[in-house]
Amino acid sequence: DTSELNATLLPPASIWGNCIANNNVINQRGTNTKDEQLSILEIEFLEGGEKIDEKNPLVLKTPQNIREEETIVPFGYDEETGLYFPTGFTNDDGDVVIRHLPEPSEGKIFKEGSINERSIGKSIKLFFKKIIWTPLEINSFRLVEKKDGKISSRKVEKGELASENIKNVVLLIHGIIGDTKGQVDAFFLQTDLHNKFDAVLTYDYENLNTKIQVTADALRIELEQAGLYDVEEEKLTIVAHSMGGLVSRYLIQELKGNKIVKKLIQLGTPNGGSEISDFRKSATTILAWGMNGMTKIQPYMPALTFVGRFLEKRIFKTLDQMSTKKSEFLKGINKEGKIVGVPHYIIAGNTKYIKAGYQDNDPFWEKLIQTIKQKGKYRVMDQFVFPDDNDIAVTIDSMKTVPGFDKENIKEIACDHMSYFIVDDSLELLAKYLDAPVGDVS
Repeated sequence: DTSELNATLLPPASIWGNCIANNNVINQRGTNTKDEQLSILEIEFLEGGEKIDEKNPLVLKTPQNIREEETIVPFGYDEETGLYFPTGFTNDDGDVVIRHLPEPSEGKIFKEGSINERSIGKSIKLFFKKIIWTPLEINSFRLVEKKDGKISSRKVEKGELASENIKNVVLLIHGIIGDTKGQVDAFFLQTDLHNKFDAVLTYDYENLNTKIQVTADALRIELEQAGLYDVEEEKLTIVAHSMGGLVSRYLIQELKGNKIVKKLIQLGTPNGGSEISDFRKSATTILAWGMNGMTKIQPYMPALTFVGRFLEKRIFKTLDQMSTKKSEFLKGINKEGKIVGVPHYIIAGNTKYIKAGYQDNDPFWEKLIQTIKQKGKYRVMDQFVFPDDNDIAVTIDSMKTVPGFDKENIKEIACDHMSYFIVDDSLELLAKYLDAPVGDVS
């Protein structure tokens, strides 16, 4: 009965940024400040004594069919910090799996006369948001320019980059979540890195259900049509984030990209792979940041909510290729000698430099909540996803797994996986590597 709904206790719609939600409105009164496209589960008493956690989750059967482009995100509120956090995920069957319950907070959402009363007792409040996501289907190869202070992009003309006037080209390529917008902002708005090049290119691609080598081959075709394969000298520097570094390596190692690429700079690339279970935890952590105001992450929140849904029974092609245990793709590109001939630099974020106060044997969800409480929404989190040093999404050891790689060319910094293009130390190191002589591999 929504007539007894206490709208003041609902979370603000702003925590979901520009996410497209299902129009399943529980209250028709309308408001600009509270999110009413929600379903709510309010618990006043828990019986039985069993703790809800990763080993003993609460599974909720949804009364309606969940389409493939939809997912339901369960989340809660921490009264102590005023922060929201995911409490689980929707599985491939459309069931909502709860792995953590928030602490009871003041007030009741469903109680007569509760609108203006916050002292009527506590309850556990679980919110459910249905998110719709349409993944990127079409690859986009663009030339980015800045004129009169305005940034624009356009298609690259056939043979345009073969011009003798264009001697230094950089290609920005993103990872498994997101697009190249953050990289473009870093090159054109936060720094003057674009001035180091005669042309700045971006490559945005479908990054979940297209095999890495297919993406790399599509990129090769674009580079050929642009004229980079028509000249004898290497003009191209690649700056690759996350899985984009694997696309770049396949281009260099298997598609004769070594003829045109003079330098490869990777930021947080899983060269040695990453486990599927770790990926869900990473996505959950990054999603929590976005929910609590990290605006750089909010454009990627629909994808973050979506990927967690299908990781139990149906694996995305790119995730399967990055599995540390069975990937034939990784075995192929990590054969000795494959990267020889192209100077290669790695910027590795490592969260160990900021500690959080929790016990090592605490379950993941407890660590997530405790870290958010203690470090806040803008700080990097400690190493609770992996047992080893990591940037939350990729371990340092995985980043280093490149045959013939000079270990002096990897630098660890205090940075998380989503912040490589906004952290000063990362941008300064990137500028240094961009300026390094092509023959300098020390």
